[in-house]
Amino acid sequence: MNKLPQVIKRFKRLVSRKTRQRLYNTFIQPAFQYCSDVWHHCSARSKDKLEQLNKEALRVVLDDQSSTYEELLRKLHTVALEQTRIQNMSVTVYKCLQGAAPSYLRTYLQARDAGFYGLRGYAKLKPPAVRTRASCSTTRPRWVKRNICLWDCVLLN
Repeated sequence: MNKLPQVIKRFKRLVSRKTRQRLYNTFIQPAFQYCSDVWHHCSARSKDKLEQLNKEALRVVLDDQSSTYEELLRKLHTVALEQTRIQNMSVTVYKCLQGAAPSYLRTYLQARDAGFYGLRGYAKLKPPAVRTRASCSTTRPRWVKRNICLWDCVLLN
């Protein structure tokens, strides 16, 4: 991933700004979005490195060394990587609730049965039960609990 901005930097003088923007949208941005649900839960240092790498790529694409990161994002009509990751996680949760996600994800995120009581949009997701015995232990991805909290916060706001 470190080499993607460098490739565009080499060809910076040979291709137009519009072509560099297309290269960014085609090759660099999808690389940052790949597995973003998992990357969101990495360390703060790793997240900062990803944002710095994105900022470097934006500077090369736009040929702008003086603007702030937010200004660079606005020029390309895009948002920060963290906002993209949160949006992707929300879409994943929504797909699980609608039955459009793969079966291995639907087992992790399930709608809570409200029964007689209406939950009015809060706490509609239930985390799966986790067995703790070594013989039948099952694990769930770290992001399950955080996605459930994120979804509940979206519903409250």
